[in-house]
Amino acid sequence: MLNYGICRDFDLSESQTLYCEIGSLRLWLKKIKNEVILAHCQSEEVDEFFSYSEDEIPENAKQTRWSWESDKLEVSLAPTLHDRDLVFRAMKPIFLPSKERVDFYVSPCVKLKISFNNKFIINLPIIRYSETWFGKDPTIGDLCYAVKTRGTVDPDEIIKKKYRFVCHVSVYNEGATPISIDKLKVLTEYLRLYQDGEGYLYSDSLVIRQSEDSVKIAMSKPHITGKNLKKIFDARTALQTIFMKAFSVLLEH
Repeated sequence: MLNYGICRDFDLSESQTLYCEIGSLRLWLKKIKNEVILAHCQSEEVDEFFSYSEDEIPENAKQTRWSWESDKLEVSLAPTLHDRDLVFRAMKPIFLPSKERVDFYVSPCVKLKISFNNKFIINLPIIRYSETWFGKDPTIGDLCYAVKTRGTVDPDEIIKKKYRFVCHVSVYNEGATPISIDKLKVLTEYLRLYQDGEGYLYSDSLVIRQSEDSVKIAMSKPHITGKNLKKIFDARTALQTIFMKAFSVLLEH
């Protein structure tokens, strides 16, 4: 485990409470005899903060109890990706002429994976995203999460936090006519996550090539100059290159 950013390991002893602030997530973990209390709630977005606390868990926090007979308890925190694709809007709708390319940058939030002694317990949202339907009509499309931050063509404008990952999306118009782009879907199922030496997160780059009758999609390791990136999360589904017949499965305009 890389013990920086939001990748963290903590030892909890009897009656000890771990308190974490990550984005909008507030998390409490308390070890008592034969069980662990896990409590969480949402609040305003802040940077990450971790401490051992003697404060009582607030009443408004949602609590669950986990049976745990072992005296040893090592809590591991790690980023993981959402189980649905993420949809973001361009900062402004953009037209892409034939044989041209545009690059978008977006920084969605990850989820927090919690493990006890290397046993998976639960994934919690660091920032709750609302559900959105992405498709031309109710019969064609997917249920996704709507990312609140907008995609930008300027990488210097993205929000960099250690609980967000930077995703670079390139769109090539290989057709004969212009296309317009307003919303774009990030395929989380195929993404890997990487962490740099400061704890910031990056995903694979997504490359979309649109022709007259199909879409070619490929992933590649992020090209970040001057950063020593370490892979910390494997894609749920391996992907080199895939083809889709409908451009609308990735873009809306």
